[in-house]
Amino acid sequence: MLSASELHQRGVAAINSGRVTTARGLLVRALARADQDELGGAIEASLAYVEAETGNREGAMALCDHGLSRPGLTPATRGVIHSQRALLIMLSGRTEEALAEFDVAIAALGDSAKHRGRARLNRGNLFLQRNELARAEDDFANAVPDLVEADL
Repeated sequence: MLSASELHQRGVAAINSGRVTTARGLLVRALARADQDELGGAIEASLAYVEAETGNREGAMALCDHGLSRPGLTPATRGVIHSQRALLIMLSGRTEEALAEFDVAIAALGDSAKHRGRARLNRGNLFLQRNELARAEDDFANAVPDLVEADL
């Protein structure tokens, strides 16, 4: 029987290959087996992405909120969840709230180059939507070294 961590890894791999239906099944099973807040929060962040991709933004936000309520999260996992929330808020058109959420996420992500780079790309897109080109350019420029470091 696969552990929660192994199921999560397989779920993320399925997301990365565009198989969100497969990812959902793996992540739901992973969440049911998770016995630590840190892992459960990470799984909920991944599952929130799947839910958002399949049109269930309300369910995605609920997963993020539940994940953030877990007391045993590392700052990086908390940052990943805030980044996911920010993206959901941005997609709903609440740009000021999304910007504040991205700021929290990026500050929490610390030395997690992959997630910090992605958050900066998403915040850069938010700045583009707001026609704040210098701020968008700054975020994009700062995302590059993070993404290079993460081999992305």
